[in-house]
Amino acid sequence: MTFPYPVLTFLVGFLAGPVIHELAVSTGAGEPRRWRPRCRGCDLARPFRRWWSGRCAGCGTPVRRRVAFVSVLSGAVFAIVPVSAELPAFALPAYGWFLSVTVVFVISDLDHRRIPNRITYPAIVGGVGLLGLTELVAPNSGSVVRGLVAGAVAFGVFLLLGILARGGLGMGDVKLMALVGLFLGYRGWDVLLLGVVFGALAGGFPAIVLLLTRRAGRKDELPYGPPLILGAWVALAAGERFLTWYLG
Repeated sequence: MTFPYPVLTFLVGFLAGPVIHELAVSTGAGEPRRWRPRCRGCDLARPFRRWWSGRCAGCGTPVRRRVAFVSVLSGAVFAIVPVSAELPAFALPAYGWFLSVTVVFVISDLDHRRIPNRITYPAIVGGVGLLGLTELVAPNSGSVVRGLVAGAVAFGVFLLLGILARGGLGMGDVKLMALVGLFLGYRGWDVLLLGVVFGALAGGFPAIVLLLTRRAGRKDELPYGPPLILGAWVALAAGERFLTWYLG
C-alpha cells in the first residue's frame, strides 16, 4: 500500500470516533440514538476539534477525554486492518462499516455489558447491501452468498453454545457472530475459522487469569464481545498471511 492510504484511513476512523463514542454510550445505556454528539451541559455540539482542552467551548463543562481515546482507537483500527488485509479502495465502505460498528460494540459491551439490537440489526442489513455492491464492482473479492451462509452458521453455532453455557454467552454475542460471520465469511471460510479461534483465545486467557487471581468468579458476567471482535480484526488483518506461514 502507498503512503497516503493508511493516513487517509486513519483520518476517516479518527473523525468518526466522536460519533462512534456517542452511539456506544447512548445505545448501550438504552437512551435514544444521537447521531450528532452534544455537550451534556449546554446541549451545544461538542467542539471535538478542541478535545485536548477537556472542556466544552460553550459552557466549560468537562468533556470526557475518553472521546479522544475512542477516536485514536478507531483511527488505528481503520489504518491497521484494511492496510494489513490489503483491502482495495472499493471494499473500504463495506469494511469501514464493519469496523465502525464493532468499535461501537466494544465500548458498549465494556461499559454496559450490552450489544444493542438497534445497532446489530441495521449493521447486518447494511453489511449485506455494502458487500453486495462490493461484489458487483469486483466479483473476485468475495461472495455475499458465502458470507450469508457463514453468518447463519456462526449464529447457529454460538446460539447452541449459549444454550449449553446456560446464560454464560449472551444473545448479544450470538447476534454479533452473525455479523462477524457475514464479513469474515465473505473473505473465506478459513478467515472465519481463524477469527473464531483468535476470539476464543483472546477471551479465554484473560478469563482464566481473572479466575485464578479471584478477581472474578464463575458466576460473574464477563464481556465476550470485545475478544470476539478482536479476533475478527486480527483474522481480517493477518489471517491469510498466518495461513500461508502455517501451511508452509
